[in-house]
Amino acid sequence: MAVEATQLKFASGGSIVRGGLLAVMVGLLTIGCGGPVSSNPQEPTPVSQSNSSKNLNRQATSSDTPASPSTNSDSQESPEAATPPEANQTTQTVAQKDSSSSPTQATIEAFIPAGWQVAQQISGDLNGDRRQDAVLKLSRDGQFDLIVLRATSSGWQQLAHAPNLLLCGGCAGMLGTAQGGHIRIEIEDDVLVVKQISGSRGAVEIVHRFWIDRPSGQLVLIGEDVNPYDRANGNEIRDSRNFLTGKRIIEEYRGNPDGGGKKLIRTQTLTVSRQLQPIDAIDIEQVRSSAPELPGD
Repeated sequence: MAVEATQLKFASGGSIVRGGLLAVMVGLLTIGCGGPVSSNPQEPTPVSQSNSSKNLNRQATSSDTPASPSTNSDSQESPEAATPPEANQTTQTVAQKDSSSSPTQATIEAFIPAGWQVAQQISGDLNGDRRQDAVLKLSRDGQFDLIVLRATSSGWQQLAHAPNLLLCGGCAGMLGTAQGGHIRIEIEDDVLVVKQISGSRGAVEIVHRFWIDRPSGQLVLIGEDVNPYDRANGNEIRDSRNFLTGKRIIEEYRGNPDGGGKKLIRTQTLTVSRQLQPIDAIDIEQVRSSAPELPGD
């Protein structure tokens, strides 16, 4: 019985020895073939896989179709694709400065006809390019003219000339002035607004709105308000013509001499042509003659 126990114990120990020799032989074969010695799971990914990922990313971004921003960490950290934040800020500042700047005042004088003077000059962006365009109200002996200049990177360009748009001082009646106080010009949200008043007790306020028509590049009339009113009794008609929608709305108000505001009497809705006219085709005298007749006292 003692002999058998010893044999079993030896046999068990022999198997352990054989297992250790086998492990050593396998390790030597692995090292000889160039394989990994360690089986640590935190070991870096083989270089070949990382290179293939970068190559695929460059091929995608170099295609004709713009690629969406990659979330690959290799592409984000690549010095070829990255731009220093300081460089980006400098570029944006220069671009904004160039886009918002306008040609010098000296070059504007080249567009002023001989004998005319600038009675008013306003600036504003008419075409959304962030440059300050210029609108000139010119005067000569009580006559008024309008020139619109567009600011470009190469200098001023004449966008429009409206020789018949502005009422002369004498043409505006008692409300007109030789200095052009009866004419008000402003730019609101890419729209050129020209307001004029004329008359005495029976007066007319005319408001024109122009913007740049993208297909033609012309400054065209998009809206027109012709509002006759009585300065004594407060009666008024508001005639609004929208050439973009083709609607014309006429509202008649009756004034209250004792105070308390005006009362809306009636409203009429008509249609107008949607054909957009360039600013140089507008004749203020024709527009004023189209004003509705005010009701009597």
